[in-house]
Order: sequence, then C-alpha cells, then structure tokens
Amino acid sequence: MKLKTAFISATIVASAFLIGSVVVAHESGSKDGFLSGHSGHGEFRGGGHGGPAMLMGKRVLRQLDLSPEQEDAAMDIFENAKPQMHELHTAKRDSMQRLMAITPDDPSYAAVVDEVAQANAEAAARATRLATQVQAEVYALLTDAQKAQAAEFKAEMLERMEEHRSRRAERFGPPADSQ
Repeated sequence: MKLKTAFISATIVASAFLIGSVVVAHESGSKDGFLSGHSGHGEFRGGGHGGPAMLMGKRVLRQLDLSPEQEDAAMDIFENAKPQMHELHTAKRDSMQRLMAITPDDPSYAAVVDEVAQANAEAAARATRLATQVQAEVYALLTDAQKAQAAEFKAEMLERMEEHRSRRAERFGPPADSQ
C-alpha cells in the first residue's frame, strides 16, 4: 500500500512540475530558440528545467539534431497542447489558493481538503495523458536512427538515476517503502 501511495504522490508531483514548466516555457509564444536554450532576447527558454522539450528531454532533442522541419513540427505540437496545459496549471493554482484560504479549525476543512485532493488527482491524470500524447506525437517525428539514439540516451539517463538513488540510499538509508 505504501508503494502505491508513493507512486501516486510521485505522479502528482511530476505532473505538477510538467504542467508548470511547459506553461512557463510557452508564455513568450515565439518559436525562436526552441532547442537552442536561448531565445536571443536575453532570456532563457524552457522554464529553466526542461521547458517545452521536457517531454522528450530537452538535451535529448538537441542531441538528435532535428531538422528545421522536425523542430517546427515539434513546436507546433507543443503550441497545440499549450491551452490544455495552461488550463491544468490554472486549476492547480486555484486548488492551492483554496487550501491556503482555509485553516484547519474551519468546520469544512476536511471536505475542502478531500475536494482539492480529488481535483488534483484528476488534473494529474489529465496532465499525464496529455504529456504522453505530446511525447508520442513528437516521437513520431523522429527518424529510425533518431529513435534508436533517443533510446540510448534514455537508458543512460535511467542508469544515472539509479546511481543517484544508490548514492542517496548509502547516505540516508533506503526509502521507507523498501524496508
């Protein structure tokens, strides 16, 4: 049961991060500098931690040497998802404001917490579906060679994550769920 709760929590956090970074990344509306990391106007693109290309991994997309046509098509995919991501981001913000506006001694506190938790879970599920849809559309733009290269990059990333997890476990002990 702890593992299921941890997975759900991680999914919600990841979806919230994804929603926020994609919305922030798209606020300027320009296609310039999509994968270059810099728009040329004094500001970094991508919301600081991945931005619009986060779904495939900004570094991965840069390393795949997309053609200008692929880059434009990918940006169009992200732009088409922008209204839905913005809606999810707004819902998340509204939920947080709702929780901030109520105190634990309010008689309706438990009901509001339950409503917000349910709304956040539904938003996380929608965000996950949207993110994977966008990822699938971008992936479909890649050539077979780029897909193979992306798979290699993903395997390397997973290996680095596992190394990080091991180092963390050595330093702080294993996660509570694995004991």
